[in-house]
Amino acid sequence: MTATRQFRPGFVVASSAVLLLAAGVVAGLPLYVFPVSDDIDHVDVVVVLGPIDQERLWTAEWLIDHGRADALVLSVPPDGSSVTVDGRDYCASTKLCFIASPSTTRGEVSAVEGIARREGWTDIAYVTGTAHVSRARWIAMSCSTRSVAVVEARENRNPAEWLWSYVYQTAGFLKAAVVGCLDD
Repeated sequence: MTATRQFRPGFVVASSAVLLLAAGVVAGLPLYVFPVSDDIDHVDVVVVLGPIDQERLWTAEWLIDHGRADALVLSVPPDGSSVTVDGRDYCASTKLCFIASPSTTRGEVSAVEGIARREGWTDIAYVTGTAHVSRARWIAMSCSTRSVAVVEARENRNPAEWLWSYVYQTAGFLKAAVVGCLDD
């Protein structure tokens, strides 16, 4: 007599959910955890995408200090508050700060496109956090007429923050695909 093994529907659903989650995590690794960061020789301007933090600013300043960019542009919060890191007000210096409308990556790229047209910039590097690099690149390359590079400012995140990044960035990709670019 042979015994047949029956699977319970709950086990099948739970196993499928775990496999789907694992597949999503693996698929997201090259997009969110280990994105391609462009290596730039020289650009006209480096733009720090929001939210601005110490790592993003340091990465942008390194590019300028090493002759890889001529100017620094910062995307500031919608309330217009200045960017202060380590007691230094970055918008009070000679750097250009702007408020994106809407306050999204798409809005930032659109605003930078207008500034670049006014300033005569043709080569732009965007600096953003690790999880945002791939989506920022996709939006910038889709919505800009300029030569675009995206540089990673390495982020240290805990597992809960990585999970949130996966969800947030995936939703952002879907939104960008549906909404498209802003008209200038």
